[in-house]
Amino acid sequence: MSRFLTVHPVGKELTWGFTIPIREAFDASASIDAYWVGSWYSREEGRWYCEWNAKDAESIRRIIANAASEVPTEGIYRMELMARSGYAGEEGQGFQLTGFESILLVGIIVCMLWLTWGLGHLLADKWLWFWVELNKFVYRRVVLYGVALAMAACSIFITTRLSSRFGTFGETVNKAFLWYGYVLLIATFCIFVFDILPEVFAGIIIVGLFIAAMFFFQKKFLRKK
Repeated sequence: MSRFLTVHPVGKELTWGFTIPIREAFDASASIDAYWVGSWYSREEGRWYCEWNAKDAESIRRIIANAASEVPTEGIYRMELMARSGYAGEEGQGFQLTGFESILLVGIIVCMLWLTWGLGHLLADKWLWFWVELNKFVYRRVVLYGVALAMAACSIFITTRLSSRFGTFGETVNKAFLWYGYVLLIATFCIFVFDILPEVFAGIIIVGLFIAAMFFFQKKFLRKK
């Protein structure tokens, strides 16, 4: 899916109440082909701007025709390139996900964490068992932590370089793998600290690591006040 902007010359007397049934109709008409994201109104220009996620302009045109045929449409424009300031979260809507995107994101993260756990145990118990048996306490941990750190590092490295190269669906998938990498990295460090330090000191260090990681994560990727 791609982002689109529709321009509606509605005049300079538009009221917020007038848009309520239109926005509700847009929401009710949402489909996998197109859905309304948000709107802005410029009274000075007399134009109402609507942002959409859609596979093509025709899908948006059909929704507008069915849900708001009385609203004039000047044009439907694909937004080929979109960039946000690092301060956008302080002034705008911040980070938002639709219900479908949230389910997709959580599903990918959970499945990838399960896959990583299974891969680590497969290597330690099946493929490299002969090496692990030489020093089970040390080598088993080397395998498990090594797999987790390698998967986290690869996921973060790849996704940060592929961001902004996809449409909405691809961006959500990319974001899911990025979050998976950070969750796995934080969890691995937390488990490792508990593994080697007394519980009291481990707890203090883990709290500090978690706060620092989340601060960096939200500043760099969520940009939400």
